[in-house]
Amino acid sequence: MEDPEFNEANSCTSAIQCAERSAEPMQLESSDSNIRAEQLVSSIQMYDVQMTLNVSGSSFKHGEETNTRSELLHGNGNEHNEIDPNAEVKCVQGETLITNMPIEEGDKDTDSQTVGQIKYFDKTSRTKEMQFADATLQETTSAEIDQEITYSLQEYKFENGIQITSAWKEFKKTEDICMKGCKWSPDGTCILTNSDDNMLRVFDLPPDLHCQESWKKGRILPELEPALRVVEGGLVYDYCWYPLMSSWNPLSCCLVSTAKDSPIHLWDAFTGELRCTYRAYNAVDEVEAAHSLAFSPSGEKLYCGFKNTIRIFNTDLPGRQCETRNLKLSPFPSQRQTGIISCISVNPAMPDIYVAGSYTKSLGVYVEPIGTPLCLLLGHTGGITHIQFSPDGTKLVSGGRKDSDIICWDIRNPGTVLFSVQRNVTTNQRMYFDITPDSRYLVSGNTNGSVSVWDMLDISKVNAEEPVLSPYTTFCAHNDCVNGISIHQQYPILATASGQRHISCSGSESDSSVDSSCQETCLKLWWVGNVTSES
Repeated sequence: MEDPEFNEANSCTSAIQCAERSAEPMQLESSDSNIRAEQLVSSIQMYDVQMTLNVSGSSFKHGEETNTRSELLHGNGNEHNEIDPNAEVKCVQGETLITNMPIEEGDKDTDSQTVGQIKYFDKTSRTKEMQFADATLQETTSAEIDQEITYSLQEYKFENGIQITSAWKEFKKTEDICMKGCKWSPDGTCILTNSDDNMLRVFDLPPDLHCQESWKKGRILPELEPALRVVEGGLVYDYCWYPLMSSWNPLSCCLVSTAKDSPIHLWDAFTGELRCTYRAYNAVDEVEAAHSLAFSPSGEKLYCGFKNTIRIFNTDLPGRQCETRNLKLSPFPSQRQTGIISCISVNPAMPDIYVAGSYTKSLGVYVEPIGTPLCLLLGHTGGITHIQFSPDGTKLVSGGRKDSDIICWDIRNPGTVLFSVQRNVTTNQRMYFDITPDSRYLVSGNTNGSVSVWDMLDISKVNAEEPVLSPYTTFCAHNDCVNGISIHQQYPILATASGQRHISCSGSESDSSVDSSCQETCLKLWWVGNVTSES
């Protein structure tokens, strides 16, 4: 019997337009700097139209239905360039990716135009963009370069944190709804949220926040409205962005999610369409839902956590073909990890190393290509709910449910605890934390509605016997549990999400209702950089 999900995924993926773009280096005719600048701007605009989006159309929003965008994403109905299945594509690390890997017969027809087109489109476009950049960089003055660098290095001042805007009306439309985290996109143009109404929402970054060096006290932007809503079939377990996502390349704008009793879905972040699915099957050939997701830094592999098992899919090969790592089959009993794999993180500096957190309070460190276990880290008093590598790849930070400790492990000396920090966690739900791009600050929410920040450079000040790091600063962000924390990768902007389930007791009249002042479900954006006075 034909799987209806096969046809749905195939109809979405087969509509992707993958025509190559013309990106020849530009020749500037005049030697005058002003005339060259005008020629350069004109050429860039023409190039960007051929590429994917016109740079002058900066008001382009996620979810807008326009003929131009529809033609870019899906072609004009008469053109469709297929990719040679026997072609070889060079990977970022220099490996060779062969796209004609053997797969099952049922999956060949299903996902014939899969996300492999994303990789093909992304790599060819990046190569041409580099050629274009090399040609134009010679014509760029040093003053222009200095101006660009001004916005690439941001100084974080969390003690100056002021609210910029928020989104709460969207979550008031449904009663008894609470948020379950938020995540900035890799290019920083939008933020993704999850809530227990089985819906993923995408909010665009307000245009007023782009390239801001400081923020004026008292300035509040209008409330955020979702640009896109994606409805899953059940409770969403986990979700994440494609790591090479860029709004300049619509084919790379996608995200994955896993929900109860459903396969892993790859969604288009512009249209909300289902591009394809990654399906895992149990011993009785039933679809099994993953509990956690994580891409490799290059986006080539998708790591999925199950009970006692990790399955690894090739991003360009949807369907059921995957590699299985049975964590209970380790030759050393002391390194066998059991239980549901609740979270996975891949080392950004050493992509072959990844860590899996389990609800059995253990952290397993593994290395590819065959998933060899390196060590098993123990020390938490609650099931692991979130783990994250520092951007430099030298530290691993982990946190658990109903566990007040966030532990920082030294990856250079496995098993060594650099320090721990204390936060307020009295709930079983996942409590996110995040690390700034410079690997300096660790930020986490608390059940009491506050946000705590720790300066990891203060590790030299902690006691060697009890390495507990004191907070650098703490501020009140919400009236309810702060379960979502996400730091913008380009600007000093912090996103927080709040909410938790409130159960009223019916034993007495006084306990029959819950204090509404303690309930808050919303998304907030905070400026954590330089602040100027209102005058």
